[in-house]
Order: sequence, then C-alpha cells, then structure tokens
Amino acid sequence: MYRWIVHVVLAAGLAAAATAGAANDKTERVLTAETRSAFEDQVAAIRTQLGSGGHYEFATPADRQVIDRRFDEIAAILARYEIGAPLANDDKVALFVAQEDVNAILTKRDGRRLICESVTISGSHRKQKECVTLAERERARRDGQQYLHESNRKTVCLKCGETEVWGGGTPFGR
Repeated sequence: MYRWIVHVVLAAGLAAAATAGAANDKTERVLTAETRSAFEDQVAAIRTQLGSGGHYEFATPADRQVIDRRFDEIAAILARYEIGAPLANDDKVALFVAQEDVNAILTKRDGRRLICESVTISGSHRKQKECVTLAERERARRDGQQYLHESNRKTVCLKCGETEVWGGGTPFGR
C-alpha cells in the first residue's frame, strides 16, 4: 500500500513538473492568419521585419526563399475560398504546415532570441553562464569578419611607419 502511494505522488509530481516546463517553452507564433486580410497584414509586417534593423534581419537567403514560397502557398489556399467560407480539411492541414514552417524559421532567426552558453573563465576551470541575443552575436561576428578583411588589406612601411591599403600597384607610391 505504501509503495502505491509513493508511486502516485511521484507520478503527480512529474506531471506537474512537465506541465510547468511546457508553460515556460512558449514560442511566439508570428504567422497565424486564417483570413486573406489578416494574412496580408501579417505578411507585410513580416517583410518589414526581414529588412535591415528588423527582428528577422539575420534570416539567410535560403530561409527567405522558403518563407516566400510558403507565403505563396498560403495565399493560393486562401484565394480558393470566399471570405468567411470554411476551409476543407486538406487545405487546413496545408495552411497549418506552411504557417508552422514560416514560424519555425522566424523563431530561429529572431534577433531578440536569447542564447546562453557555459563559458570557461580565462585562468580558471570554473564555467560561467553568458547570455546574448542573436542580434548581438551576429553583429559581433560580422564586425570581426569585417575587421579581419580590412586588416588583411593593409600594409605598413617598416621604414616610414605609413599604412596603406593594399590593392595592387607599387606600395607607398614607390
């Protein structure tokens, strides 16, 4: 009898923990349109956010192609129905799948998304948790690449100390 009570209590505790964990894993669904007008408004907002400085500016060209293709599929599905008419089950499924593809890409490429990792502190074996947004991480990566590219193009004259950008020809006008 005692074992049975312990198992019930443990099962209830695990169920409560799983429910609490699932509540914390909420993701924002950016695209939820079920009507043409709502869909067009959401597409316009998403395209704005895909631009420079937007939440989704770090979407790759391949991601943008998938998003555009899925937008076209959703528009085609919604265009087959009169405003307010219910969708057929197959079209509901296709609409849902296309929306979830777009939402998955946008969630992954959201510049506001927080990325945390455990980093070893220099001179120690102790690890520390560091969190940055995707936008901060991508900008730091781009700035580092740009710095390396520019520094590889510069030459320094050891005699005169002048710096010149290397682009062919005779260095330092000599």
